[in-house]
Amino acid sequence: MDNVEFKNIINDLLSFYGFKRKGNCWRHRTNELEKVIYLQKSNFSNLYYINYGYNINNLIDPNVTMHVFNRLHANNPNDQKKVAITLDLESDLNTTKRKENLIYILKEFLLEEIININTEDDLKMNLLCRSHLNDISLSVKNYFKFDSNKN
Repeated sequence: MDNVEFKNIINDLLSFYGFKRKGNCWRHRTNELEKVIYLQKSNFSNLYYINYGYNINNLIDPNVTMHVFNRLHANNPNDQKKVAITLDLESDLNTTKRKENLIYILKEFLLEEIININTEDDLKMNLLCRSHLNDISLSVKNYFKFDSNKN
């Protein structure tokens, strides 16, 4: 599978859920949030990473490109291996299996979360379920008035 076909599979699926593509980035706006999915290519191989997150419409922070940033991954080691092999276009997966895996990965580990976060309250609840907030910018923590004890 080449890069174009890979990106087209992602685009077809994300477009179905209302995301608009510009280059390697897909965006979907709600009244309170902008959902962002960004495809990042490795500098060293034909490996891709899928980054995603949220921008809060009422929060301006020129120091960050995305208020809440995540990288697609699976918690289960077997699923994470599937993610890694699927996103590495140099792996020996055939086109049919890669497409099948890619759709599964996007639905299971990305869309299941991102389509259910549509408001600031949804995002806040999602963040509060995390074990820590070390990777969340101070501007977001202040915006949501998170207790400084939740690291």
